[in-house]
Amino acid sequence: IKPVSDVAIRLGYNYVSSPYEENGMRDMTIESPGVSYASTTDYVNWKDTHRITCGLGYKVGGVNIDLAYQYNTTKGDFHPFQPYAGNSGVTGVKFNRHQVLMTLGYTF
Repeated sequence: IKPVSDVAIRLGYNYVSSPYEENGMRDMTIESPGVSYASTTDYVNWKDTHRITCGLGYKVGGVNIDLAYQYNTTKGDFHPFQPYAGNSGVTGVKFNRHQVLMTLGYTF
């Protein structure tokens, strides 16, 4: 939206589906170099990601400045041990991030 010719306002939403199956897990019983040389026994099955953004831009002459805010949230299931170890103990985790970004530019 451009309320005046030098100012622009924007709102946005971004959805990213989970790259993993709902009940996906890391299988340490598979014979492969990736499993043989792994340094951890834990894994997180990340769910969908949601982002909400808004921004304000201003342009005068060749100079432009843009200020943006982004909120990012993702939930997941943390598995500290492999199921065959006898202690699955799944715990829900959240990854929330707030970002403020500014861009300063010049158009030739």
